[in-house]
Amino acid sequence: MDKAKVIDWLSNSGGYEILAPQFFLDMGLDAALVERMSGTYSSDPELGKHRVTRKDGEPGDVEGISEFRMVDAVAALCGVEPCHSYHGRGTNFQMTAARVLAALA
Repeated sequence: MDKAKVIDWLSNSGGYEILAPQFFLDMGLDAALVERMSGTYSSDPELGKHRVTRKDGEPGDVEGISEFRMVDAVAALCGVEPCHSYHGRGTNFQMTAARVLAALA
């Protein structure tokens, strides 16, 4: 795992993106982990606020890795407990990211 790339990612992310698996492979994460974390995220309107929007604005599912999921996996790799004590996913992401950043410092 390239600590500098992990620090850059977590320092500049709000946690709401679905990123291409290559982003995490370039970070030096294990290919099996990246494959396990990859998935398809739905743009189904029935999902309400949990539906995804493609970057090009067109309707359609998105394949990749949710930052919300990956930050927990990176936390485990760094030996820190992910944060799930807040109501909002964004706050949990930021708190987990802070724990990872402290562990990597």
